[in-house]
Amino acid sequence: WAGLPELTYPTDEQNWAHCLSLVKELSIKQNRLYQTPITELEVLRQKATPVAGELGALTPLVKENQQNRYELRLTFSPDSHGKIHLFADAENKHPFTLHFDAKNGKITIDRSRVSRPLNEAFGTTRSITIERMQELTFQIFVDQSICEIFVNDGLHVFTSRVFPEIDQTNLFVEGENGQPKIEHFHSDQGLREFVKYIDSSREALIQDVIHISTEKYGTPVEIAMVYNTSYSENLHSYVNNIN
Repeated sequence: WAGLPELTYPTDEQNWAHCLSLVKELSIKQNRLYQTPITELEVLRQKATPVAGELGALTPLVKENQQNRYELRLTFSPDSHGKIHLFADAENKHPFTLHFDAKNGKITIDRSRVSRPLNEAFGTTRSITIERMQELTFQIFVDQSICEIFVNDGLHVFTSRVFPEIDQTNLFVEGENGQPKIEHFHSDQGLREFVKYIDSSREALIQDVIHISTEKYGTPVEIAMVYNTSYSENLHSYVNNIN
């Protein structure tokens, strides 16, 4: 569960708050607790975009990323350090930032520059220490207003709420040293592709999924439906990641 009842959220004025986090698998390795996303999530991957290059000045991770709904897998060399900016506007003025320093063994998430501040009295950053001079991996899941970051195969996990504006979907990276390996997974058609997936075992009566999307008070609303030859009706509704 992501959210605390005693805190306030930007969506309180719309009479909703909080959401479920990802379902995780827990394991013990060398007396350390690891949390990893369940492997079943991999079937939701639709399009993979590999990214390679040198760490340097501020660079878009994925050009023209249009939705805050994706998975990132990143690997950095032991001497690398830099920043990953998520939920960013085109000019990167209001990002949610992940600072990483593999050389000195420190990772910090920072939402001090986001467009909608959240409970600033409790601080805007969270940090962890990691083993120095070791290869660093991130698996990052972004879904509208929640971000979950799995560090080094789940040895550390960050879960954070972020409330971006509709145009804040950009991803940037900057830093020094190393050649990062990056994979970006997303669905071009979003909910439409999910409906095709859950209805794939039935015979469709129409080829194109009916899709309607709108937004109210900054909250996106989507409906997708398809007709098939079966007599039973299947209705799946999700609110704040809750079925």
